[in-house]
Amino acid sequence: MIGLSKMFSKFPKSLLWRSGIKVLRRATPAGFSKEASSSFIKDDITASAPKPLIQNVSKGDEKRYLKIAWNDGTSSRFPYIFLRDNCRCPECFDNASKQHILHTVADIGLDIEVKKASLSKDGLTLKCLWPNGHESMYTQDWLRDTRMREGNETRPRNFDSLIKDELILWDRAKLQDKVPSHDYSGLMKDDKNLFDFLYALYQHGLVLVNHAPAKDGVIMEMAARIGWNRRTHLGEYWDVKIEDDPTHLGSTAKFLHFHTDLPYYSTTPTIQALHCIQQSSEGGRSTFVDGFNVVKQLKRINPDAFDVLTDFYVRYSDEGNDAFGEYSLGFSAPIIKLNKFGRVEHFQCSHFVMSETQNDYSPSEVLAFYDAYYQLTKLLYKSENVVDFRLQPGQVALFQNTRVMHGRSAYEVIGETSVSAARWLQGTFFEHDVIFSKLRVLQQKLGLKSPRIYKQSDDFF
Repeated sequence: MIGLSKMFSKFPKSLLWRSGIKVLRRATPAGFSKEASSSFIKDDITASAPKPLIQNVSKGDEKRYLKIAWNDGTSSRFPYIFLRDNCRCPECFDNASKQHILHTVADIGLDIEVKKASLSKDGLTLKCLWPNGHESMYTQDWLRDTRMREGNETRPRNFDSLIKDELILWDRAKLQDKVPSHDYSGLMKDDKNLFDFLYALYQHGLVLVNHAPAKDGVIMEMAARIGWNRRTHLGEYWDVKIEDDPTHLGSTAKFLHFHTDLPYYSTTPTIQALHCIQQSSEGGRSTFVDGFNVVKQLKRINPDAFDVLTDFYVRYSDEGNDAFGEYSLGFSAPIIKLNKFGRVEHFQCSHFVMSETQNDYSPSEVLAFYDAYYQLTKLLYKSENVVDFRLQPGQVALFQNTRVMHGRSAYEVIGETSVSAARWLQGTFFEHDVIFSKLRVLQQKLGLKSPRIYKQSDDFF
C-alpha cells in the first residue's frame, strides 16, 4: 500500500493547478484543510487505503451538467457552474480567510462547460480541465457531501416532520428538578465542559450554571467565554430589580405571565441569560415552559389553531427610556415560525407588548387569531407543562428566547433587606450564531466525532 505522503510526492506536473500558462503551487483539494491534510498524511502510513466511491464520470447529453455514477448504483449531476464556482485552488479561493477570490458568475459567466473530466488513478479525485486551461480537483468525499437531490428523490432529513430530531422536548415530568446544569468553574476553564453545556442548551433550550460568583458583572465574563453577547436598548447587560420608577414589569415585584423577550425587534435575540446575585425575598420563583413541546401538542390537538398561529402576524410595540435614551420599537411576526423544511424554528409571544393595532386583518380574522391564541394559552399554563424553581445566588439560567417562555411568581421583601436589593438578577442576550460558532470551533479543537454540528446555523432546526 502506498501512503498519501508518497502518493503526493509522486504527483506528475500535470496535476498541479494551472491557469493559462501560469503554473501555481498545488493547493489543498476541495474537502481538505492544510492542517487536516498533513495530519491525514502522517496517519495514512498505517491506515488502510480509502475505497473509491465513484464508478465513472461523463459529460452526458445535457450541456450544463457533469454526471457522476456512484458505485452504489445511483448517479448525480453537478452543474458546471457549480463545480467551477467551488474550485479551491489559490487563484480562485483564499484558504487563509476561507473566502472566494473568483466571482464565477461575474468573471466567467453561466455558459461555462468542462473541457475534460477524469478520475485520478486511485479513483478518489475528480479532475476538471476548463476551456482556458485552468484545472480544478474535487475529492470524492466532497462530491458525495455536496451532491444534489435528483428528480423525485426524497432524502430523509429528519424523522419528526415538525421538530428537529436532535432537540429534546420536555414537560414537568421530564425536567422538574432535572434541568441540565454545569459548574461555573468548569465552564470557564474546560473546553469539553463548555461544549457539553452549549450543546445541552441547544437540545433542551434551558440549562443552569451553578456556583458562579454572586457579584456584579459575572454575566459578562461568561459572555466573553462563550463569544460575544447581543447589545439591545437595555444595554450590554441589564439589572432586574425593583425600581422606583419602573419602565418594565420585570422591575416590579408583580407576577409575570409567560412571555418571550423583545418580540418587537426585527431580529429577536435568540438566547437569554439571567444571573442571580441576590435573593432575599419570599416568592419570586422562575417559571418556564417549552414552547416547541406545546406547539407540537397544539398541532396534534387542534391543527386549525396551529395553522392560524403560523399565518397571523401579531404586532408588538414598546417605547420608553432606557440605557441609550428614548426608544420606540415595533415589529410583527407569527407566534409560530416554520423554516424551509416545515419545522418549527421560532416560537415567540409576549402579551405584555402586543400592539392594540391589528388592522392588517378583518374582524373575523382577528377573532380566529384570539380563538387559536386561547387554545395555545391553555396548553402553556397546563401544570403538566410547567417547570419552576427558585434561582439561588450564584446560579445562572440560560434559555432559548425563541423557544422557551419564562415568567415569575410575585414576591415580597423579607427581613431588613432594602427593596432594591431584595431580588437582584443581571441578564444579557446572545444569538444562536454565537453558540453554534463556538460549538463548531470547540468540536474541531477537541477532535470530537459526535454529535453532529451543522455548518449552517439554519440546519440546527
